[in-house]
Amino acid sequence: MVSFMTKRRKIMLTIILIPTGLIAVAVIFLAILFIPVFNQPKPMTFGVTFSEPFAKWLGLDAKKAYTEILDDLQVKDLRLIAYWDEIEPQEGVYDFSSLDWQIAEAEKRGANIILAIGQKVPRWPECHYPDWTKNFKKEDFQ
Repeated sequence: MVSFMTKRRKIMLTIILIPTGLIAVAVIFLAILFIPVFNQPKPMTFGVTFSEPFAKWLGLDAKKAYTEILDDLQVKDLRLIAYWDEIEPQEGVYDFSSLDWQIAEAEKRGANIILAIGQKVPRWPECHYPDWTKNFKKEDFQ
């Protein structure tokens, strides 16, 4: 009689545990499939860095190259660079005309701009110091 009850318990446990286990596996599988639907990644975009001095170094007409990037490639995300040696060629004398033109052209086309400023900016060499800073000491740059 004891062995009959033990067999019956085993059968009942098997009848309960197998479907429960299958349901648990199915729930985990469905969760793995549908979780990404709720966390959709944003669409990937690309952008470019435009460097007027580098365009000139390549022998290109910088303005023409820039407008072709905007018009032909239809780039909508730009990183523009404020090179210190271009903006302040003489101490206290500023010329933002080229950068102003680049920003205005991007705005006309609805492009987004990231402006890189500071001592280290894109393109080699990273530090573009004006000639008039050659005799500066490290603390003069603070």
